[in-house]
Amino acid sequence: MITFYIERYIACREMSAPKTLKEIAKASNIRVKTLSKDYRLLLTELDLKVPNNDLMYYVSKVGNAIPASEKTKRRALELVDLINKKDRNTYTSGKDPMGLAATVLFVASANNGENMTQREIATAAGLTTVTIRCRLKEISKYLDTFGNQE
Repeated sequence: MITFYIERYIACREMSAPKTLKEIAKASNIRVKTLSKDYRLLLTELDLKVPNNDLMYYVSKVGNAIPASEKTKRRALELVDLINKKDRNTYTSGKDPMGLAATVLFVASANNGENMTQREIATAAGLTTVTIRCRLKEISKYLDTFGNQE
């Protein structure tokens, strides 16, 4: 039964549909821990190569859930692009895409002068504010370059 939901999640990843394991677990009424453990086991046993999540989908998803302007969403996508170019997509690999999307939206909103709190963005993304603060520390090395772009 769980394999059915894992197959759906893998299909979403292959089709670049922005669904998280949490969303699949909630829809299927299965614990996230159980689903993720079985997902990793299935990937290992079948030697599957599932593509990374496209962070841009998640930025749009979280950006639409909060009252973010289009300018802020575009600015967040520019930051995602900057991070991907600097690290050749290695930084985003293995990270929770919702956490990164929420963080770049927070940075972009602050950069544009919009007063969105970490709590507002975290709630819309289904995260905690601690996740945003941790990701903020990790991407701080990119922010100097980002702030100087206009």
